Amino acid sequence: MAQWWRYLCSVSVSVVGLGAWAELARKDQQGMDIDVHEVAVLDDGRRLALHQERGFSTSATHMTADHAEQSVLTTVLPDDAEVTAEDHPWEWLASLIRNHGVAVTPDQLKAVPYVIEFGPRLSALLESGGTTLRPATPGASCAGDR
Repeated sequence: MAQWWRYLCSVSVSVVGLGAWAELARKDQQGMDIDVHEVAVLDDGRRLALHQERGFSTSATHMTADHAEQSVLTTVLPDDAEVTAEDHPWEWLASLIRNHGVAVTPDQLKAVPYVIEFGPRLSALLESGGTTLRPATPGASCAGDR
């Protein structure tokens, strides 16, 4: 019963962006763990947490922003990317967004920008390596985050 109620009560909104939020989970002499959450950004300003079960580990104790960005993209890349030539699992992401009551198709998702944001702990750790860091907006949160 809750499922149909969610769709009846949803306000018509559009997805205007997708992205990954990466944050330092652990750092010690053996390396670090980075949590990666994918989010959808709606035209009303809300951010929907799509999934939070991904991340990566490295034995490095220092990392550049470029290396972090590439590692995040590798983490969210579909397992069959070499076969499908898709850089994201569009159908799966669209279904996760529809579970929040937002109507969207894979083709619509392909047309919006994909942005990687670093949380404050990861931003503080990263060495710029000649690039400008783009930390997430302070105070921004994802619906469904802890």
